[in-house]
Amino acid sequence: MQRQILRRLPRTIARSSTAAKAASTSLLSRQFSAQVPVKQTNLFINNKFVPSSTGATFDTFNPATEEKIASVAEATPADVDAAVSAARAAFEGPWRTMDAAQRGRLLYTLADLIEKNADELAQLESLDAGKPTFLTKVLDVQACVNVLRYYAGWADKIHGSTIPISGPYLCYTKQEPVGVCGQIIPWNFPLIMMSWKLGPALTTGNTVVLKPAEQTSLTALRVAELIVEAGFPEGVVNIVTGGGATVGAHLAQHPNVDKIAFTGSTETGLNIMRSSHVDNLKRVTLELGGKSANIILDDADIDLAIRQSQVGLFLNAGQVCISGSRVYVQEGIYDEFVRRSAEAAQSMKIGDPFDLTTQHGPQVDGAQFKKIMGYIEAGQKDGARLVSGGKQWGSKGYFIEPTVFADVTEDMSIAREEIFGPVMSIIKFKSIDEVIKRANNSEFGLGAGVVTSNLDNAIKISNGVRTGTVYVNCYTVIEPNTPFGGFKNSGIGREQGELGLRNYLENKTFLSIWDGDYVESNKMSFMNIAGTQSVDDPEYRYRMPRLMAKIEGRGNGIKTLVVNCADIATSLHRSTAEVCKFFGTELGAQSKYDEKTDRAIVNGAFDASVMQQHLSKYIEGFVLCPSCRLPETKYKFKGQLIFHKCYACGAVDPVDMNHKLTTFIFKEHTAAKRGTKDDKKKKKEKKEKKEKKSHDEPEEESSTKEKKEKKEKKDKKEKKDKKDKKDKKKKHHKEKSADKDTSGADDDDVVWHTDLSAEAVAARAAEAEAIEAAAAAAMEASAAEEVVATLDNLQVDDENALDSAVSNLKCYLESSHSETEIFEELCRQQTYAALPVTDRLVVFFRAAFTDQVLASNQVSKYTPVLEKIIEGQHSQYQLLALTEHFCAVEHPALLTSYPILLKLLYDEDVLGEESLVAWATNGVRKEYAHWAVTDELAEKLNALLKPFIEWLENAEEESEDEDDE
Repeated sequence: MQRQILRRLPRTIARSSTAAKAASTSLLSRQFSAQVPVKQTNLFINNKFVPSSTGATFDTFNPATEEKIASVAEATPADVDAAVSAARAAFEGPWRTMDAAQRGRLLYTLADLIEKNADELAQLESLDAGKPTFLTKVLDVQACVNVLRYYAGWADKIHGSTIPISGPYLCYTKQEPVGVCGQIIPWNFPLIMMSWKLGPALTTGNTVVLKPAEQTSLTALRVAELIVEAGFPEGVVNIVTGGGATVGAHLAQHPNVDKIAFTGSTETGLNIMRSSHVDNLKRVTLELGGKSANIILDDADIDLAIRQSQVGLFLNAGQVCISGSRVYVQEGIYDEFVRRSAEAAQSMKIGDPFDLTTQHGPQVDGAQFKKIMGYIEAGQKDGARLVSGGKQWGSKGYFIEPTVFADVTEDMSIAREEIFGPVMSIIKFKSIDEVIKRANNSEFGLGAGVVTSNLDNAIKISNGVRTGTVYVNCYTVIEPNTPFGGFKNSGIGREQGELGLRNYLENKTFLSIWDGDYVESNKMSFMNIAGTQSVDDPEYRYRMPRLMAKIEGRGNGIKTLVVNCADIATSLHRSTAEVCKFFGTELGAQSKYDEKTDRAIVNGAFDASVMQQHLSKYIEGFVLCPSCRLPETKYKFKGQLIFHKCYACGAVDPVDMNHKLTTFIFKEHTAAKRGTKDDKKKKKEKKEKKEKKSHDEPEEESSTKEKKEKKEKKDKKEKKDKKDKKDKKKKHHKEKSADKDTSGADDDDVVWHTDLSAEAVAARAAEAEAIEAAAAAAMEASAAEEVVATLDNLQVDDENALDSAVSNLKCYLESSHSETEIFEELCRQQTYAALPVTDRLVVFFRAAFTDQVLASNQVSKYTPVLEKIIEGQHSQYQLLALTEHFCAVEHPALLTSYPILLKLLYDEDVLGEESLVAWATNGVRKEYAHWAVTDELAEKLNALLKPFIEWLENAEEESEDEDDE
């Protein structure tokens, strides 16, 4: 941006009007018009435009023509009270508690609307403030958009911290909004200053009453319309227009305002500082005046030095707080610098702000014009040498020629006081140490500049000057993430960047001690495990637990650790008994737990780190799904194995069967107790056998000897039965082998007794598949629930959240981005919308795959992103369901393109052969397909897909034949 401004300002020679116009045309796309519609002139309170309570107005004028633009409502103290009340209600209502990411979205939307209306806002700013349109479009509007987007990104990244302290306490901090903020902005950069104030205040959850300068109120009121359009709640932003002595003073003193942020003159800032503490101690941020020193060394590139000093002073007709108005030039290049600075100033194009060739516009109003002309007259009286300018330009408007004074000394008013106009004071110096001392001889400390080709000199001067900002070989470079503010009388606090957020946040410290039964015991120990999220947000699938412990001294020196497991079990959706048993196993607890208190009694002293390790081990082994890392799991039992069934991603994984806890789970878990059908059958047979045995045996045995004889007889009988059974089986195999031998079977068949005919092999394969399917079904089935489709991606819990994520990503895809950037944005949108990870594919498919994309064969453009999302067959089936719905339901005209789309995805290695064949032949689609794809549609889709599947299967067979060869 600064390079664009440098190109627009003059070099050492004047450019022709034609060249200037060509440069301007390349910068802006169209000619601007001075006939700008003024849409709003009333006060903006509680999202409504209302007149002043007294009906009073004041006039605003075009500084280039001195003609009236409009009459603007003049607020009264009563109007300020109404605006503050609206802001307070919004702060105590929806705004402060709104999800931080949603606040960020609103700021993003506002930035987009400002960018969309950039031409109108640029023209309105030029009309109201007299700025050249090339400046308002390139600098003012775009900078406003950039600042709002920067702070929108901060909304959900503000957090506190946990602080380790001595004693049995938990200590952490939280960042909270200040409250209602009164903001007063100047007339030199209305749009930019508005964004500097609104951005950090709104993203942190504060509400605002903004007072623009009475000379330039129109763009603020136009932005107010866009605030309503963006969807901000009522009362979050309020704008009151009027004079500083009435509106500004009442706002600064208001007892219900928690913070004042002011940008303007040092004199007014001091008055605000005094008055803001009359009824309450407001937080105050002041960005005030400056008299910045711009230091040019002998070794500087003279061309760069001229350009840098011209931008540093004459930008916006010198009406910039950080202007380098004191230009210190080392004696070796002093004379040449003075001469060329005068030439550059004389070459600047002065004139109508709406002329694209204009580089220098008028001062903001008649009062500022008179003030600057007074300083020019004083400089001449004090003995400074006027080498350029110094006069009014034209007969109409508040234009002043770019003015250059040489041979200036520090005792002159033009070298000491802030002029806020196009007046350059050039001062000669000899050494670096001397110039640092002279530069610091000022009540201000806002900015400084250095032009040199020596890095050591640049560092020495930068470290030596007492200013908030130092520019080396450049000037007026201001970005949203760079803090801005001054030393000494140039202000308090910083604006922009992360430091700018701190002005709008209060730090709250939490200190706590837990378990009231033990508060008085200084041996009580509280351990915070993994931190608790105390918000009801679907993004947080569960709250990590807290673990409470008490250490008591015993007579023999042994300590007992009492672990409260109830909260852990509740948080992790597990039984308290299971959690207690786990800690008992890991830490050597008693075999049972205290059911009244849900505590496991642990012998031995253990610290927080040990407890943390064991809790993490439990969560990893018995709670989290190994595939998606979510705790949405339930135990499933098959034989002597325990499995996790994950209801987030559908995965089924075994738990750690070597851990002793598994025995307890089998024993205690209701599903395990139910057992399988075979288990029940065996139990029944055993019971019947026992009853029969009891019935057959005589009721009374005559003696122990008789019992022993009976047992021996029974054992002999069982051995004989077993031997007979074995011989019978052996005879059967021999007969079968003989039959095969006589029917012409080969030697291998005789040895293995196996029928290798095609029919037998097919039958055995079918039997194996049936057994395998039955085993899988048994594993998946739950006694208490039916098998539900794993995927119903097109109907999530919060359809609005999904639609919002899709819409935002679709807008993002309209511009060019790399696959990594697209994937990162997808993850960001999924997180903002609080959707599960498994819905990333749904969001991306809906946003990226349109009928135009398919028609123009641009599918391959998005396949690298799909490869990042697709993990395993489950997500491939997800994608197949989405393509079905896309071609059959959303775009029926593309029904015949269904196999073409799948072929493209197959060629790009997004879909695998196994998944495609299973989808078409094994009934997998019934579990994953969307309900809108009816059976009739499914038949059509399968018919279209059949040639492609046959081609795949033939290709597979040919590949296998080649492998055999």
